[in-house]
Amino acid sequence: MNYKNGLFLTIGLITLTIGVIILLLRNKFIFEYKSPFKINIVQTWFLPDELKEISGIYHLGDQEIACIQDEDGIIYIYNLASEKVTDKIKFGEKGDYEGIAINKEIAYILKSNGEITVIENFRNENFKIKSHQIFNNKKLDFEGLFLVNDRQLLMGIKEHKKEENPESILVYSLRV
Repeated sequence: MNYKNGLFLTIGLITLTIGVIILLLRNKFIFEYKSPFKINIVQTWFLPDELKEISGIYHLGDQEIACIQDEDGIIYIYNLASEKVTDKIKFGEKGDYEGIAINKEIAYILKSNGEITVIENFRNENFKIKSHQIFNNKKLDFEGLFLVNDRQLLMGIKEHKKEENPESILVYSLRV
């Protein structure tokens, strides 16, 4: 057997071996999460196309939710009973908006870069807007916003480029 044939045979055997290993282990590292809680869906709503890219929802009460669409600087007020958008509050330019939380008449909007927009009296025509760049770290990718109480927001991180442990979840707290 010459050198070329031996090389091709070796490469072929290595490729075949790797293929067999992949076939044998393909389901070994896939797992399914089983929640310990029983979830009972009571009602489902189908949102209009303009709300297709929703990235944040906040329940306002009285059959209303406030929604933030991923790419537009608009808060949509959606009535669950009538299944219609009843108000649109334009507060900013196009961006990557990821979350909304509301405390009485103050709306907090989170962008993926960690910028928080605070809109005082957001349902009135004379609302006031202040934006704060909370983080200046391009390695953080914010995804969710949650109001804990009148003075504290939690901001979830979708991806943290420095993080070595894939099982960890990073959450930042901000006093407002």
